[in-house]
Amino acid sequence: IIISSFLFQLIFGNEIKNNADLKEATYNANMSLGLINGVSVGYGKIKYDKKSATEYTFNIHYHTCHFFYATGIYSQINIFKNKQRKGIFYLVSGGVDYTKGESLFYYNINGPNNDNKNKYEELFPYVALGLGYSFPIKKQNNWRIYWDIGLKKSISNLNVSINF
Repeated sequence: IIISSFLFQLIFGNEIKNNADLKEATYNANMSLGLINGVSVGYGKIKYDKKSATEYTFNIHYHTCHFFYATGIYSQINIFKNKQRKGIFYLVSGGVDYTKGESLFYYNINGPNNDNKNKYEELFPYVALGLGYSFPIKKQNNWRIYWDIGLKKSISNLNVSINF
């Protein structure tokens, strides 16, 4: 069951070289399917320092479950301790979701639904911290697994990814 879940919940990415003369990818694009969160697509830039690399990605996502659905935008920063973007990395993300369903707090756009007083439309923050590991497959390809937790509708998420 775990292996099947991983196979169906992959995050796909594509790294795009800015200039054919460069050895490192300078832009990245991705499509993701998380084990808890739904689908997201993103595009971003990779910045290299002397001994490290940082990925800055802008994402749009959609998530649904029994109690609510959420769609929104967030920015994610992946911080690597090496230029090859392999091994342990840290992530920080922040944004906002439009969500509809059962609500506990935050700004309600239309007030309670008359059909069911527990149903709301609202704006909900998307703020998370995480930790991951990137396994190299080829020069610019990596298999990644990462987990995040924070103030967001799904609270936490586990992702498995392949980056091309």
